[in-house]
Amino acid sequence: MRPWSLSMRWWLGLAFAVVAAITAVLVAEGLTDRSEAAFRKDAEKRAVANSSAAERALRTAIVRGNLEETLESVSERRRLALFLFDSRGRPVTPARDAQTELDSIPGAQAAVRAALDGRRYVESYDQGGVTVVALPIASDATAAILTYSLQPGYGSTMTMIREQTLPAVTLAVGLGGLAGLLIATLVTRRLRRIGKAARAIESGDFGHRLDPRFHDEVGSLAVMFDRMRVKLQESFERLRSERLRLRRTLERLDQGVVTLDRELRIEGANDAAERLLVQPLKDGNPLPEPWLDFPLRAFARELFAEGAKVKRVRVSPREGTHYTVSGIPAGNGSPTAVLVVTDVSELERREQIEREFVANAAHELRTPVAAISSAVEVLEAGAKDRLPERDHFLAIIDRQSRRLARLSRSLLVLARAQTGEEVVQTVAVDLC
Repeated sequence: MRPWSLSMRWWLGLAFAVVAAITAVLVAEGLTDRSEAAFRKDAEKRAVANSSAAERALRTAIVRGNLEETLESVSERRRLALFLFDSRGRPVTPARDAQTELDSIPGAQAAVRAALDGRRYVESYDQGGVTVVALPIASDATAAILTYSLQPGYGSTMTMIREQTLPAVTLAVGLGGLAGLLIATLVTRRLRRIGKAARAIESGDFGHRLDPRFHDEVGSLAVMFDRMRVKLQESFERLRSERLRLRRTLERLDQGVVTLDRELRIEGANDAAERLLVQPLKDGNPLPEPWLDFPLRAFARELFAEGAKVKRVRVSPREGTHYTVSGIPAGNGSPTAVLVVTDVSELERREQIEREFVANAAHELRTPVAAISSAVEVLEAGAKDRLPERDHFLAIIDRQSRRLARLSRSLLVLARAQTGEEVVQTVAVDLC
């Protein structure tokens, strides 16, 4: 079953879309936060400006003695709710101004304490719609002023910004996905070309050339892959040439040569091996059992044992036929063992002839020696004193000595003929 896979262009495009979405969301959130902070700062700045102007006007009014009139006019003109406090934080103006109760103002007590401490207090609420400002006043009767201003705020603006954020994020995701899909398609197309070349090499085709086109990382990969292809092609050509040369050399041998793997499958065999084993030896086929009296497969299996050494046995599959089987074991890390089968039938026949010749020569040499030895014994026994008998036995010794000399010369000539020291002369002999 083919495993499930997702094309690179799809998951890379999806990754681009996710990155674009995250980036767009972060940018939108950052932009929204910065916009809100800017709007808040602007609202607070306007509120502080109004409050500072009101504080100056009220300080002047306190000096002139018309605080109530100035307080009402400044409140209407600046659209502020104004409240004054003494140094103990007690209000010195009414607790209600511009339709705003002092107790309803958020953070009023904290603001007054900050102003009494000589610090300015500014805080906005309801997205800039309400701003509370407290300022210190350098006066004998009053020590702090608290203002409460109502402004249009920036809520609607922020709502509009947020409403426009979603389409922008969606557009960014779409564009990021399309860009990622386009880039991934270009990259995967180039990688597929490299994969196609790799599959061609796997099938034995080294002629598929790669053109890098762009000199980037993928282009560099294509260049290195193409160099590897060329080197592999050269290496395989050399291996093919060496294998062909080895095959031709093996075909010239009279010995049968068979190479085997660990499963006793044939990796290669020459014609002599097929002739001697009387079996078709095709590459990839299991090693056959050609002889009944000798287990060839068991012999070959021992060549793959750890620490195996070169082995040689003699096999006689039938009368008058003799083979020697040599096994060359697989070396360390090598998956191949070699069987060499040699037909020694002719050598065996020659050895048999030589043995018979030596036996016959020994017999022929023994006959004159025995005759001479017998004649000497008779002469020593007293026949030497009788003239007729002495001449008879001396004649036997002479005749057998000449026979022994002829045999010695014949053996010497034969030995020289075998070594090439003597030219063999052939003479016609009448056998009848």
